[in-house]
Amino acid sequence: MSNGVRFSASFVRDVVLYAAARGVEIDELCAAIGISRALLTTPDEPVAGSVYERSWQIAMERTGDPDFGLHLGESVHPSMLGLLGFVMLSCETVGAAIERLIRYWNTINRATTLSLSREGMEAALEWSVVDLPGNFLLHNPRQSAESASAAMLSIARALAGRPLPLMRVEFAHPRPARTVEHDRLFGGPPVFGAALTRMTFRAEALAWPVLQANSALLEGFETQIARRVHQEPDSLADRVRQEIGRRLRGEAPELSAIARALRVSERALQRELQQLGVSFRQLLDELRRDLALEYLKNQQASIAEVSFLLGFSEPSAFHRSFRKWTGVTPQAFRRG
Repeated sequence: MSNGVRFSASFVRDVVLYAAARGVEIDELCAAIGISRALLTTPDEPVAGSVYERSWQIAMERTGDPDFGLHLGESVHPSMLGLLGFVMLSCETVGAAIERLIRYWNTINRATTLSLSREGMEAALEWSVVDLPGNFLLHNPRQSAESASAAMLSIARALAGRPLPLMRVEFAHPRPARTVEHDRLFGGPPVFGAALTRMTFRAEALAWPVLQANSALLEGFETQIARRVHQEPDSLADRVRQEIGRRLRGEAPELSAIARALRVSERALQRELQQLGVSFRQLLDELRRDLALEYLKNQQASIAEVSFLLGFSEPSAFHRSFRKWTGVTPQAFRRG
């Protein structure tokens, strides 16, 4: 099982093709990123997070566009999401399409989570970064967060033929130097430095009919995407790691909490992990080890703080576990 975060190749393809539309030579761009042009024709294939990160960096350098994420998101159509996009286009309502997007989000992006909440007359889409080793979005989320938010506006318009009735837009990253394009796209200035990235809109939009709704096509597309999820041998283990990472603050999450989050029974979760040749405890230890190595590279975090972040009851327990994982103490690893 790979510990690195993965994305759908459709994300890389969209970055490359949008940069090409802005005048960047496509073969030169692919070569600089380190991918073959053939990857652009297989949008449902998984790619490493490092590839996606390079695609952002190089596309922004070549285009010279500081708002590349916003402009890319503005050009997104559901069909650009591959099979998942066709599932959304076949749903009856915008709410049903968003529900499918959230349900199958892991098939295209395992570095972030997407959720929908509703309170009274308001609904909100929330986007957050998964705390997993190697996830570059933990350190540089701006372009991806802005692209995702702009893309949701474009997708909603493609689904229903009218703009999403926005109420508020909030971003977790700091305010950039210029926000003219943000104000234009979102109809007013967003909030920056918020607790999380959230787009709030009138809940009535969830009931809007999808223009191309087709129940027969929906059944076929959803069968295909469900089969693909089932065929990925490490998909469940990856989802368990993600849920552990989201809850690993001050205490280690219990199996029961992870099972509830994944909407399965504890027994079923244990059985399925056993079939993959791993256990819940093994996944927890692997994630703790990987995160410990990442956290200890940051000289600003004390070893006691790292111990807390990893859910250990006391620093001495963290010391024992780290020595078991690496053969050295946390202090020796940091000095080395």
